[in-house]
Amino acid sequence: MSAHPAMPEPIRSALKWHSFGPLSRVPEWKPNPGENIPGYKGWIMYRKPFRYLSDNDRDLMPDELNAEWVIKILQQKHDKPFFLAVGFNRPHTPLYAPKKYFDMFPPEKLRLPPYKMNDARDCARILWDPGHPERPNPYGWQRYKLVMEAGGIEMWRRWIQAYLACVAFVDHQVGKILDDLQARPYADNTIVIFTSDHGYHMGEKDYLFKNSVWEESARVPLVIAAPGVSKANSECDHPVSLVDMYPTLIDLCGLTLNPNKDGNNVPLDGHSIRPFIEEPNNGTWDGPSVTVTAIASIDRLKINEPAKPKRQHYTARSKQWRYVLCNNGEEELYDQRKDPQEWTNLAGYPEYAETKKKLRDELLKLTGRKN
Repeated sequence: MSAHPAMPEPIRSALKWHSFGPLSRVPEWKPNPGENIPGYKGWIMYRKPFRYLSDNDRDLMPDELNAEWVIKILQQKHDKPFFLAVGFNRPHTPLYAPKKYFDMFPPEKLRLPPYKMNDARDCARILWDPGHPERPNPYGWQRYKLVMEAGGIEMWRRWIQAYLACVAFVDHQVGKILDDLQARPYADNTIVIFTSDHGYHMGEKDYLFKNSVWEESARVPLVIAAPGVSKANSECDHPVSLVDMYPTLIDLCGLTLNPNKDGNNVPLDGHSIRPFIEEPNNGTWDGPSVTVTAIASIDRLKINEPAKPKRQHYTARSKQWRYVLCNNGEEELYDQRKDPQEWTNLAGYPEYAETKKKLRDELLKLTGRKN
């Protein structure tokens, strides 16, 4: 399906994932007799009509339904420990939410993200050059171009407004769940983890998407509250990975750290980050000094065919550095303390050769890549 009919070109003719706006902007689709498509006015959810009369008189969105479901579970009596995995769609595209969340972020008052023209030009060419035959998914570059062609900086601000509106909308759903949990007898013995599967570029490097090796995409929020273990309002700057979440949970719950002992005896990936939860600034653990993220190559794989580690593009993040190793050997290196926007690639500077080698060796060890 194409984008919202009220969107300006070229966004209007693009895929629906590029759309954004408040629910109050009800779409009106014109009939297309040539393709046997009748006209229609209204929203659709899961291929069924979504009733909308106003923000206060409408069907609930999926994230709101998820929050209601969780609250119903929390209101029940539980004699045994329970686990709830709660997922939210927003701020996944298309970026739609009730109008009141858009009103929280007037476009004219928004600051654009730190931006450097032609920032990607000193990055690995395989990642950005449209002339490279193995460039990964170009979606982020394409979306940025669509937005800028549709309205320049003004449209860019509207995109950021929509993203922030969707974040605020989800924050509200999370808040409803936590408020209800706080009113239940489980509040003092329930571990809460809030995280995400990826970050998102807001136009840095002329890119509006996920799936990159850079900070905006590879870094995710991670908030943990573990009664009797975590310290309130404390922060830890040691890099950890989402693969560490399961070992952490079973550690906090007092379960065996080797759940496969009586099965295939395969050890878990990841490490418990409990030492950092207990001592955010001084904790020590048996995990690595870096966390690794990967984006896929353009290789087409058969069903159940494992991807070759040497064919992926990797990034390793330590406290101070980000190192990137592409499948063709191209490299990037950024000093996060001096260059948090990752504007200057230091990989080719001789004075950083030793730092680069240490990060490369750690990355190769963690990924199983040989070179």
